[in-house]
Amino acid sequence: MALAVAGLWFGSRYWYTEYIQFSLLDDMLDIRKYYLERDGYGFWVAESGGELVGTVAALPSSEPGGEKHLELKRLSVSKNHRGKGIAKALCRTVIDFAQQRGCQAVVLTTTFAQISACKLYERIGLRLMNTLAPELKFKFFGFKILAYQYDLPNH
Repeated sequence: MALAVAGLWFGSRYWYTEYIQFSLLDDMLDIRKYYLERDGYGFWVAESGGELVGTVAALPSSEPGGEKHLELKRLSVSKNHRGKGIAKALCRTVIDFAQQRGCQAVVLTTTFAQISACKLYERIGLRLMNTLAPELKFKFFGFKILAYQYDLPNH
């Protein structure tokens, strides 16, 4: 049992580290260029006492049929500032941005391990649309990706 738990811990740590490294080579390498200088993209930060405490990003969805959908990404709030409504405010910022742009919905994907994030999404009105089991190596650990959607009014 202990060996299985250790294997799960090291495996998840490896995939998480891989994800962070990929992100730093992709959109997070140059936030201004990737998010702020492109039409339909956005990046917001939350500050408290001059300290960066949260971030969120938005971009047009790349999913088929998602031309009028905006994808919420990079939602993060520092541990000391969680439970204060910051993540909710950042999500509302993306929803408002999508509505101003005439989008039909805000979409996002997350993992089943992000329990508190999933609860937040559901509290603010996102609906779980789909549960995806990715590559075989992830299926072994019961890893699932959850797809959420918030339908905007008047669409």
